[in-house]
Amino acid sequence: MSLIQEALQKMPHRPAATKHFLTLTLDSLRSSGLLAPTSQEKLISRQYQQIKRPLIANARSRGAASVPNAHLIMVASALQGEGKTFSSINLALSLALEKDADVLLVDADVPKPQLSKLLGVADRPGLLDVLQGDSLDVESLILSTTITGLSFLPAGQAAENPTELLTSWRMRHTLARISPPGRNRIVLFDSPPVLLTSEAQVLADRVGQVVLIVQASVTPQQAVLNAISHLRGKWIGLVLNQCQLRKSGYYDYGGYAGAAGAGG
Repeated sequence: MSLIQEALQKMPHRPAATKHFLTLTLDSLRSSGLLAPTSQEKLISRQYQQIKRPLIANARSRGAASVPNAHLIMVASALQGEGKTFSSINLALSLALEKDADVLLVDADVPKPQLSKLLGVADRPGLLDVLQGDSLDVESLILSTTITGLSFLPAGQAAENPTELLTSWRMRHTLARISPPGRNRIVLFDSPPVLLTSEAQVLADRVGQVVLIVQASVTPQQAVLNAISHLRGKWIGLVLNQCQLRKSGYYDYGGYAGAAGAGG
């Protein structure tokens, strides 16, 4: 059984649709390109189970060293088109399988909010709306989903000064609201590419852990090194995406998260 099938089996009985509710199904996620082909679901599930283990250990203070703000995790890439958004949703689904999970996935790719668009909520208020005014409560904009333990905050309406908004006191206040002390919530941010936007580097200052997606045989090594240099001081996990693994004399397509590793 794949992680998405497991997650959907945990789906509670809810009304069909409400103002603050987001329906996620196998068909909708796969048609949006956010799930692997059915032939690779089990493989991808196992890989994301491996990827999440050190993240959870750090978030719950079980890692080798204490990681400040480890419950705030940013999924990023050096460049565009490396599988970052795919990894964000699949990692969120895997995290939501944890016992007593409380996972909030945030579309923080404010220059190009692809995740909000693919999930059909690009027109909903979200993160940027909260940061542009003091009349909105961020919790009121969070969408519950059909996946038990998983909620979603859209990017919101475009702003002329997203970098300044992400560095503002409202951003600090918003983070405090969505992850208060004592609440066992993991917040996962789908981030812009590190080397293409200033927003990604600003967001990195707010989180404790970074999952950096690297597309096998495509992402230049220097781009990876440059991205890591921008993220110094953070716990960084590297995910090698779309790699091919040799098995018994032939190459097997290793899926969207072919290998994972972690480093400081």
